[in-house]
Order: sequence, then C-alpha cells, then structure tokens
Amino acid sequence: MNTKENSLKLLSEGKIKNQKILDLDCQCYEFKAISKYEQKVILNYCYNTESPKINPKFYSNHKDFFLNKYFELAKRPYLKFSLETEEFKLTYLATELTEKKIEKKKFELNEVNY
Repeated sequence: MNTKENSLKLLSEGKIKNQKILDLDCQCYEFKAISKYEQKVILNYCYNTESPKINPKFYSNHKDFFLNKYFELAKRPYLKFSLETEEFKLTYLATELTEKKIEKKKFELNEVNY
C-alpha cells in the first residue's frame, strides 16, 4: 500500500459536531470521499485542542485517507478515527491517556527533506 497516494477521491470536508472522548471536549473533522470501487467512504478524525502539538510536515507525504490534510488542520494526534462505508464501520478510539517524561534529545530533529 502506497500512502503517498490517496486511494480516495475527496467529495467534501469540514468540521462536524464536537464529541466527548475520555471526558475531553474534542473537535472533529469529516472527509467524505469515493473509493476507486465507486464506494462512498466517510472518514472522521477527533482531537482535543489541549493535546500536545505535532509537526504536520512529518505527515505531508501520508496522503491516503487524507491524513496529511487532517494533521494540517488539527496539528494534534487524533483520539478517535472512524472509517465508514455502506458495508462496515471501523473505529479506533483512545481508551487511556498517560503522561510520560521523555528525554529532550528525542525531540531533536535532523535535517529532513519534505
């Protein structure tokens, strides 16, 4: 699977109703699309605005499922992702958040071309 190419054709995108996840108010984005098999697909990503920010450049080449677009909008990891078609619905949902100390060195960036 090549994530540098999107297997879906975007029909519409936008913010949808907020959701509570782990007692956190989360903003959500929805992407409606058509697959190469002419199947309707709805993708939802939800995140909390107080979550640590991430650099969307690290996901700029991950175009499948509009992940790059999501990270450009949210700049945060998602706490919920769902993929819905006429046949099934798949949902990834955070069930626990744990704060951990991480060495500052882990965040040092080497020069990378994007």
